[in-house]
Amino acid sequence: MGYFRDAMTVTECLHTFCKPCIIKHFDGDLACPTCEVNLGPTPLEKIRTDRAMQNIVDKVFPHFAKEEAAAEKHLQREATTENQ
Repeated sequence: MGYFRDAMTVTECLHTFCKPCIIKHFDGDLACPTCEVNLGPTPLEKIRTDRAMQNIVDKVFPHFAKEEAAAEKHLQREATTENQ
């Protein structure tokens, strides 16, 4: 319930979600969270990256993409420091 991060679209019904949210949803449910269409035993095979939607979000809310990139860079630095 916010802006899309790594937008993913369900190929069966074309509903779009952020990647972390839809993957978490599929841990306990095999249907689309919006329309409840059954996606069978392998729902992760029925989602695709939605670059068009993500590009729209990034253009409308450019500060979110910058914040995300900064957070990822910070996590990479922390991981590098821990491994040394």
